[in-house]
Amino acid sequence: MSDSYEFATHTFIERILAAKFYASGRDDLERAGGQSLLREARQCGWITDAEFDQFDRVRQLRNHSVHFRRPFAAGTVDRRAIQQEREPEQIAEDDARGILAAVFRILAKEAIPEAT
Repeated sequence: MSDSYEFATHTFIERILAAKFYASGRDDLERAGGQSLLREARQCGWITDAEFDQFDRVRQLRNHSVHFRRPFAAGTVDRRAIQQEREPEQIAEDDARGILAAVFRILAKEAIPEAT
């Protein structure tokens, strides 16, 4: 999977959450990072613990793709391939499936409930 998909998916999830917070009057989160938005969304009950874990995994994959990491650093595709004794392409395919599942999960929620 291309790094651009990881970036776009994480950005998509972040923008949905940021927009929902802004629409509910939370302009303090307008420029918040992904992890802060996920934590706030979980705290408000907008996402479950399982969804938080899934979306946070996408965030981590994105960070490993867009920020420099030493070759074979923890979390990189190559390192995980070695640790799991699998081909890097298999790891990337699993990542892609997880990323798509996260997108479909947030889309399936249709509208995140209003903050109370």
